[in-house]
Amino acid sequence: MFEMIELRGWHLAHLTAFTAHREQFGRCLADSFGADPPAELYHGITQGASRLVRLTRDQYWWIAADDLNLSGFAELLPPAAGAITRLSAGRVRLRLAGSDTREVLAKGIAIDLHPRQFAVGQSAQTGLHHTGVFLERVAADAYELFVQRTFATSVIEWLKDASLAYGVSGT
Repeated sequence: MFEMIELRGWHLAHLTAFTAHREQFGRCLADSFGADPPAELYHGITQGASRLVRLTRDQYWWIAADDLNLSGFAELLPPAAGAITRLSAGRVRLRLAGSDTREVLAKGIAIDLHPRQFAVGQSAQTGLHHTGVFLERVAADAYELFVQRTFATSVIEWLKDASLAYGVSGT
C-alpha cells in the first residue's frame, strides 16, 4: 500500500552560518532550538515540534510546526554571524507512507533506500522526475518529500502513476 498526503501549516527555513562567526551562530542556534545542532550531514534531530537537519558544514534546514522558535532565532542571530532564508511558501511537503513506499520511490530516485543505507532520520537532496527534491525518512515505512511548489503537481502526478500497481490513497 502507498499513501500520499500533503502536509500543511508548517514552517521551513534555510540557515547559513558565516565561516568567521560559526561558533556564535552555533550558540544562537542551540539556544533557540533547545539542543545542539546535528553533527552528521543529512541527519536531523527533533526538539519538540521542530526538526533541524544539517545539509553542509555551515547550512541547515529548520522544519517547524510553528514560527515561534525560528523567529526567536532570527532576533537573536547577529547579521554578521549568519543568514536565514524562509522557504515555506516555495515548497510543498508530502508525506509518503505505506509498505510499498520504498518501491514506489525507487522507481525514480537514484539512491539506495534500503533501511541499512537510508535509515530513519536520514535525508538527501536528490532528484525525482527531473526535479530537485529533499527526501527524509521519518519512519520505517514513511518519508517526507519537499518539492518546489512550481514542480509539485508534476511530481505528485508522477508519484500517482508510479504507485498504481500498489494502490494509492491520499492527495
